Amino acid sequence: MTRETEKVWAKELGCQAAIKFHSTACSDIRVNKVYVLLLLALGFCFLIAQTYPLIQVLETSKIWCTGSSGSSSLQPTAVAGAATTASNNTNPNPLSVSFLHERINSSTIDLSHGEVRVFKPHGMAAHLFIEMGTYRGGPRSFSIVGLASKPIDIFHHPPYTCEWISRGGGGSSEAAAPVVVKGEVHKILPDWNYGRLYTVVVLTCKFKEDVGTDKSGGDLVLYASYGDKYREPERIVVFTEVKDEYNATLFNPPFPYDYVYCGSSIYGDVSPQRMREWMAYHANFFGNRSHFFFHDSGGFHDNVRRVLEPWIKQGRVTIQNVQQQEIYDGYYHNQFLVVNDCLFRSRFLANWTFFFDVDEYMYVNPATTLSAVLEKDKNVTQITVEQVPISNEICIRDNSTNDYSRSVVTPSFQHSFFLFSFLNGHKMADESLICSSQCYGFLHPEHPAYLRL
Repeated sequence: MTRETEKVWAKELGCQAAIKFHSTACSDIRVNKVYVLLLLALGFCFLIAQTYPLIQVLETSKIWCTGSSGSSSLQPTAVAGAATTASNNTNPNPLSVSFLHERINSSTIDLSHGEVRVFKPHGMAAHLFIEMGTYRGGPRSFSIVGLASKPIDIFHHPPYTCEWISRGGGGSSEAAAPVVVKGEVHKILPDWNYGRLYTVVVLTCKFKEDVGTDKSGGDLVLYASYGDKYREPERIVVFTEVKDEYNATLFNPPFPYDYVYCGSSIYGDVSPQRMREWMAYHANFFGNRSHFFFHDSGGFHDNVRRVLEPWIKQGRVTIQNVQQQEIYDGYYHNQFLVVNDCLFRSRFLANWTFFFDVDEYMYVNPATTLSAVLEKDKNVTQITVEQVPISNEICIRDNSTNDYSRSVVTPSFQHSFFLFSFLNGHKMADESLICSSQCYGFLHPEHPAYLRL
């Protein structure tokens, strides 16, 4: 740029004192171009800012509609709230965010029509299946005791399947391929529909051939279904047998004990004195070849444990802590779950297993003995005993003069058993059960396998 100067006449001063400048190198047109370019740049930035959210939506829509056709399931993601972006078809399906831990069969969900809405579950209201114990019942059968979601069981009737996976295929080579044997599952609901959020389930897995008898070891796998077409069954390894663990002699008499006692869930404020008296009475009643299983659901405080400590040291008593079951809302501290688990745990420990509460006393007519009564009919495998409240109004000298026809089914057992109970505010069942090693779970009292006494 060049500048030219000239002197001008300053009328105010009366002399040539001011200087006048002229700009001749930069035209007005060039200045206008700078302003236009600046405005265009600002407009472009504003346009990008307004259309960027729409670009994201379009890119996300491509992922929803162009998932891999060969994929059979939507894999879960670890970050539930993460945003999904498109990147060479490597990003997971956004719907997998909503499924969390569930394994969903994507082929059952059509995302090609309409505006796709995503449902996002949070938390866990109920589990599909809660396993408490699994027990081998012989060379071809297993029993699984647990809790199932009651709404799913009622409305979906979910099927169960099982399989045995042997280790080493039973051959001499350790590297032999595992052998898979399919089994058939039979389901029993032993809580008489008293379940709440959960219902007790006893599953018996049976095979048409012996499994694991070659002592190669193996795993029992249970497949628990949701009962719908969307979710894939859960694969649960419920039983593991190591090499050389199988022992066929465990399933046939003679058993370690004559009698085993299985108690229900103990809760509340249990009296140590009552427990001392009850334990001493029944330890003598059942004899030395007996064992007692107690289940502590919060009722075995320090004083009660001190009472039972001598019996524990003698090997007569086992206390199992089942307080965790309170998390899972079943009927009455999950007593049906506890006693069914104890039934299968003790099935091959004794000839007979007894089920009644610690405020009840088993009584046998002095004219006979417990063993004589139980051996009268070899075909009887389950016996229910009616409770008789302890009261001086029913304590009479001669029971034969009273009519007990309501509580007697088989004449050979007449007046042999009584179960006296203290009415101390605890809720009690109307009857208690005696079960042999042939029991397969608690059935309804009207079932023909029951014998009422």
